Amino acid sequence: MRSKLVFVALLIGTTMAAGQTWSDSEREILVLQDQRNLGNGKLLSFLSNPDPQLRYRALIALANIQDRSTDSAVALSLRDADGRVRAAAAFALGQIGTGGSQDALLGRLREEKDSVVIGRILEAVGRLGNVEALGQIVDILSENQNAYIKAEQALAIARFALRSVKTEQSIWHCFELLTNPGADVRWRALFALWRSAPHGLIEVEIAKRESLLTILSRDPSPDVRMNLATLLGKATSGYARDLIRELDEHERENPDWRVQVQIVKSIAALAPSHPELYDDLVGFLESPNDHVKIATLQLYSVFNRQAIAASADTVRLREALLKLVAARNPDAEMTRGEAFVVLAKLFPDEYGRKNYYAEKDLSVRERTKVIEAMSYVPSGRSLSIIFYSLDDANVRVAMAAWDFVRRFLTPSTIAKIRSGDQEWGDARGTLYRKTMNSLDRHDMAITHLVANALADTVFFGIFREAGLSDSLV
Repeated sequence: MRSKLVFVALLIGTTMAAGQTWSDSEREILVLQDQRNLGNGKLLSFLSNPDPQLRYRALIALANIQDRSTDSAVALSLRDADGRVRAAAAFALGQIGTGGSQDALLGRLREEKDSVVIGRILEAVGRLGNVEALGQIVDILSENQNAYIKAEQALAIARFALRSVKTEQSIWHCFELLTNPGADVRWRALFALWRSAPHGLIEVEIAKRESLLTILSRDPSPDVRMNLATLLGKATSGYARDLIRELDEHERENPDWRVQVQIVKSIAALAPSHPELYDDLVGFLESPNDHVKIATLQLYSVFNRQAIAASADTVRLREALLKLVAARNPDAEMTRGEAFVVLAKLFPDEYGRKNYYAEKDLSVRERTKVIEAMSYVPSGRSLSIIFYSLDDANVRVAMAAWDFVRRFLTPSTIAKIRSGDQEWGDARGTLYRKTMNSLDRHDMAITHLVANALADTVFFGIFREAGLSDSLV
């Protein structure tokens, strides 16, 4: 996130409008920034230049260089007469990230009147402050009702939480912010709460504030609903289960796919503790939106097969998967590909009834997903197809085959290859030939995958026993 914010600052601070010219001093600052060089003190000297534009640009350059020896000099700029310079100084201290800047930032926070500067101070303190600083950003701004500042305060609390700095005070404060009339304040408070999870107090407050959270499930802002869904997925109680269902029911009336993707993820997170939720996921496979279907399929692909088998609606799930697998739509090949994998993993007998790899005009993406799916259905046909694909002309297909072939090379399969069984007699020779062909391609990605396979002593042993290892080495 740090690099992204630095990039944003660069865009704000240094993007050239058409025909814009730069002074020699500005060019010098930008060169030093690009070189990540303090210029033997030259860059710091610009902080006392009479021109606020040069002071600002120097601070942005220092934010990008992130040299910790500059924090004291940068902190002095928090008292600059120009608000834009003070904001840049706070931003730079947050990027430099030394804990010694905390007191200077909090001291300025108590005096600052410019809301933009306050926002940048909160951002910086959120990046580097300790638990004492977390308490102070709540206390110092307790009477400030500015929506922008409240939103920045919530985001600062989230930044503390990302560093595992969280307190009951900060959690309570974020719950209080959920009644703020500003949508930006509400969603950022929810963001801070789910970043602070898991925490026992969050579970307690979800139960106590169930009616408020029910209202938020109907919030007009999709950002609020998305972050509410994520928060509920971090909880474990029956209250969270009921609220996610409430949110799901409302979202189906006027769906926003971004919110529904988060609902799917949260239902999946809650399902192990509340198995009845497994059946709630099936309906998302019938969504008209591919993002929602793909998110649901990817979660099904990591579920325990036994847990799904014990759910009440496996018939509907199997039918939904078969429908997705049967759909030939170039615009939805990712959805079909994920459906291949889930069908094979959860219903291997159903998947094995048809050789999907034999279909005409399969896209490269579909072929790679069929190969992945076959790795969940161990059979002679599956192994034969994967062996065949190891030196496929398409690099992505060959890579997929090498990715998943090792799932087949279990101790029992390897024992059959070694046994001299006529049915498996050609397997060793075929695998050797495919391995050599793959290495002869001199493709870095494929060579890496082959090398990983050969690093497995059991896999390599197949060739060593037949006197083939020297040629591979």
